[in-house]
Amino acid sequence: MAKTKKKAHLEAWERRENETAKAFEAFVAYRDMGAERSVRKVAQALDKSRTLIGDWCSTHEWVKRVTAWDVEQDRLAQAAQRKAIKEMNERQAKISVNIQGKMLNALNRLDLDKVKAGDLARLIELGMKYERIARGADATTQQSSETKEQTEESTDIGRAWVASVLQSREENGDG
Repeated sequence: MAKTKKKAHLEAWERRENETAKAFEAFVAYRDMGAERSVRKVAQALDKSRTLIGDWCSTHEWVKRVTAWDVEQDRLAQAAQRKAIKEMNERQAKISVNIQGKMLNALNRLDLDKVKAGDLARLIELGMKYERIARGADATTQQSSETKEQTEESTDIGRAWVASVLQSREENGDG
């Protein structure tokens, strides 16, 4: 016969050795009620006496255990939120790089008689700006003076590059 291995450490919200199945069922009901939880509501939901539920609550330290549960659920939610934001930023950075590539290709094919170079330069500038934001290098609400200088320098470099491409095209008769 195989022996059941006991878990070395139980989480606060897991069933305790001295906790009956009925008492644990009541704890789970209490735990899952969220911010509106109460002994009275558990007693009503399970059709048990308030005294019995109150005794189980005290004996099995429900308040302490449910606090640990709430902290863990909050930790998991925050981790999921951080992961989702990271994935969003990565996705948006890729989109921004893609936009920049398309704008650079368009710049090389630019018919100066039909499109204003400034409009295209602005689109490239926006692509660069959104890539910086998506990569966390340009927070619009809390930008350090160093980051602002880097942002302005990057924008100036982008504008200068566009201007040099346009000038080169005009000098070579490609424009």
